Amino acid sequence: MLAGPWSRSSASRCTWNSGSRTRPAGRTIPACSPASTPRVCDPTVRVEAEPACVLHTRPWRETSALLEVLTPGHGRVGLIHRGARRPRRGAAPVQPFQLLEIAWRGRGELPTLTRVELLEPFPDLSGLSAVCGLYVNELTVRLLPRGLSAPALFTAYCRTLQALGTAGPPDAALRAYELALLSALGYAPLLDRDAAGQRLQPHGHYRYDRERGLVAVTEAGAVPGPVVRGETALALAAGRLEAPRVRREARELLRHLIEPLLEGRPLHSRRLLRSLSVGGPSESEPVRNAKP
Repeated sequence: MLAGPWSRSSASRCTWNSGSRTRPAGRTIPACSPASTPRVCDPTVRVEAEPACVLHTRPWRETSALLEVLTPGHGRVGLIHRGARRPRRGAAPVQPFQLLEIAWRGRGELPTLTRVELLEPFPDLSGLSAVCGLYVNELTVRLLPRGLSAPALFTAYCRTLQALGTAGPPDAALRAYELALLSALGYAPLLDRDAAGQRLQPHGHYRYDRERGLVAVTEAGAVPGPVVRGETALALAAGRLEAPRVRREARELLRHLIEPLLEGRPLHSRRLLRSLSVGGPSESEPVRNAKP
C-alpha cells in the first residue's frame, strides 16, 4: 500500500479512469477533417498530456535520445527525444525513476517527445534497490509490447518503485510486479484453485503445469518442476509476501512463467544483482538478496 507524502500527491496520477472526462492521462487527438466533410485523416498522432515513467534511454544521433516509456493509456511507447543531450536551463530530467507528464506527436513507431514536466520524483533508489528498479524496467521493456494499454500495470509500476525506496524486502515488491506484468500480458496463473477446480489447501503441495495450472501432488520432492504450497499461492494472490518461504516459492513459480517469454535471452539486470550478492553465485543460482 502506498504511504507517506508521495502517495497522497501522486497516487491519483498513477491511476487511470477510462470513464472520466478528467482522467489524469492524456487525450489522443486524431488529425481528421470535420464530420461534415469527406473523412481524410492524417496518420499523425498527438497526445497532449500523459503520465509516464522512463523505462530505458539510449543516445541517438548527435544530440538526441531514444526513449522507452510506460504510460497508463498507451502502454509502452517509443519516443524520440530531440536535443536530449544538449544542456537546457530549467528542463525537466528525462530519466528513470521519475513520474513525468509528457506530450508527443508523430507517426509510426517512434513519434517525437514535445513536452515533459516532472510531476514527482520517486524515492531515491541506490545500490540494491536501484538494480531492482533496473530489473523492473528491463523486464517491462522485454515483455510488454508497444501500444498495449495497461492502466493497472502502470499503477503497479508506481507502487513498486515506491516500495523499493522503503526498508521492506525488495523481493516482495518484485514478485507483486511480476504478477501484475503477467496479468497485463494474459499469462497470470489461477492462484486460488487447482486444475481440477478444487480450492487450494494451504498445507497442500501443488506443481505448476503450464498447460493445466496448479496440479495437486502427494510428495513435493518427487515431482519435477516448481512445487509450491497452497499457502504460497494464496498469499501471492492476496499480495501477502512477508514470509521468506512464501517469497522464495513465489519467485520459483513466477520465474517458471516468465522464462519462456524471455525466449532464452538473459536479463542484464540479473547479472548486476549477482555481482552484488556475496560469494558471486553462478549463472544458474538464484540471487540471495533480491531474487528477481
